[in-house]
Amino acid sequence: MRVLGFVLALCLFSCNGAYGQRPGCTAKQGLRAEYETDNLKGWDSLYIWYVRYHNCDEGAIAEGYAEAVARLMVDHWSTLPKFPTLYKSSPKFRTFVLKHIDATLAMNDLERIRKNAIGGCPANMAKDCRDIRNAVDRAINNP
Repeated sequence: MRVLGFVLALCLFSCNGAYGQRPGCTAKQGLRAEYETDNLKGWDSLYIWYVRYHNCDEGAIAEGYAEAVARLMVDHWSTLPKFPTLYKSSPKFRTFVLKHIDATLAMNDLERIRKNAIGGCPANMAKDCRDIRNAVDRAINNP
């Protein structure tokens, strides 16, 4: 019985799961963050998710966020002009989005994102498009 108590206590302090690994991310927040990554369908929802859960950006949660970024940049490139309106009030959001153009994405998605950034850059977003291309290149060259 004493050994069982020790194992339970050890698990309570060390088996916090992938969600409790980052400071500021509770297990409950991590579960919620992972669940909500399936509902990230636009720039506004990505930004709201970032504000609420950026502390939980690891593992499956980070992969879900990367997939949401990819879907916006591949399937809804025309909405990209919304992105700067959000990161102007929170510059770290821009860094966060660029970080999630990563090697977890499918190669064809990365190639489409690069193609969009080169051939379809919205007016006044040249720096953003260049940084998106650079993020794609890093993802491809550093798998």
